[in-house]
Amino acid sequence: MASPPPTISTQIVRHIRDCLELAGVPSAKLLDQYGIAPDEVDNRDHAVPLAAYVRFFEAAAETSGNQHFGMHAARLMGADGLGPLSFLFLSAPSLGQAFQTFTEHLDALQESTFNAFVIDNKTSHFSYSIRDDVLTPRRQDSEYSIGVMYNLTRRYLGGQTAPVEVHFEHERVGALSWYESYFDCPVYFEQSQNRLYLSVDLLNRGSTALSTELFPIIAGHLKARMHGHSHSLTTVERVSDILISNAPDNLPSLELVAKSLSCSRATLMRRLNAEGERFGNLVTERRIGHARQLLTSSNRSIADIALACGYAEAASFTRSFQKQLGLAPAKWRKINSKLTSARRTAASRPTS
Repeated sequence: MASPPPTISTQIVRHIRDCLELAGVPSAKLLDQYGIAPDEVDNRDHAVPLAAYVRFFEAAAETSGNQHFGMHAARLMGADGLGPLSFLFLSAPSLGQAFQTFTEHLDALQESTFNAFVIDNKTSHFSYSIRDDVLTPRRQDSEYSIGVMYNLTRRYLGGQTAPVEVHFEHERVGALSWYESYFDCPVYFEQSQNRLYLSVDLLNRGSTALSTELFPIIAGHLKARMHGHSHSLTTVERVSDILISNAPDNLPSLELVAKSLSCSRATLMRRLNAEGERFGNLVTERRIGHARQLLTSSNRSIADIALACGYAEAASFTRSFQKQLGLAPAKWRKINSKLTSARRTAASRPTS
């Protein structure tokens, strides 16, 4: 039996809808166009398909004429914008714990999403991406999500911070100065992940926003809310997450992945085989998935994309891509560019 499609809470969809209405654009017809029942968006206990949300978000930006709609929506999000997840973050005993618990509970609001918080020697980073590479373009969601984490961090610290740098997986749209003014730091595009980098010196600071006494209460509520629909990650999912967290042109070997999972190379191969998968296939999926992102969200040449995805030359990339998707990269890009253009045209039609 096929798994149901991943969903996202109406808590998030409602804020995007409200921002669209605030921009003077009626939302009901646009929501309905993407299969979201307008009257269900106000129900806090409902969820909508993740794919519908992503497409609605892109259409909202097009219809409003605001190319930075997602980042404006992030800036307008209140302290309750993510419901209990916002309060969990803002009441955590330290900023480091705020990020760590946020990543552990995001599934309560949004499924099929990779997010991680990693601490290095001098910097830490929060990573975010939607696992399904078919969902493109998704620039608005990516910029909104990183923008939300940036604004939550500022609210937690009382506005006394700036990131070290910000990364986005898509191509830049608009002036670089606009992004760098928004985040008050260098911003880089066409990266392997959407990431917010922070100095480790900030991680031990406490909240200026909410009492830490709320933290265990909210954590308990979210744990109970997740009970029943959360599940232990399969070996395939755990390996995929390790690959997602690394750049496609510098993926870890089978031996390194096995070590990070505290098992031997042979054990990892056996576990993957028991789930009907091979390590090489997961590596290819990671590389081709990133290629799809670059093909739809950038104007980079096929040769450049091949190198960015870990292929030594364009010919081997083309063969691998065609084997996976049945089309050469150039033809796939052309077809999907037409589909994206058609969606934008439909979204830009007047709503009444």
